[in-house]
Amino acid sequence: MSLLRQNKVMLAITELEAAIADNPDHAKSLLSLGLAYKMVGRRDKAIAAFERFLIVAPEHQEAPKVRAVIESLRK
Repeated sequence: MSLLRQNKVMLAITELEAAIADNPDHAKSLLSLGLAYKMVGRRDKAIAAFERFLIVAPEHQEAPKVRAVIESLRK
C-alpha cells in the first residue's frame, strides 16, 4: 500500500498482481489492487479485485465498505 500512498499507482498494480499470482488468496493484496485500479479508473478490474477480496475475506472489517464501493462503481 505504500506505493499507493506515494502515487506510484502503476508500479503498485504491477507489484500487487505479482504478489497475487504467488498467493491468490492474499486479502490485503486484493484489497489494495482494487483500490489501485479504482484510482486509475479501471472500474472493471477494481470490481473484480474487490469481489475476489470478498470471497477470500467475507468477514474482514473492510468488507462492508468494499461492498459499498462495488455498488458505487457499478452505477
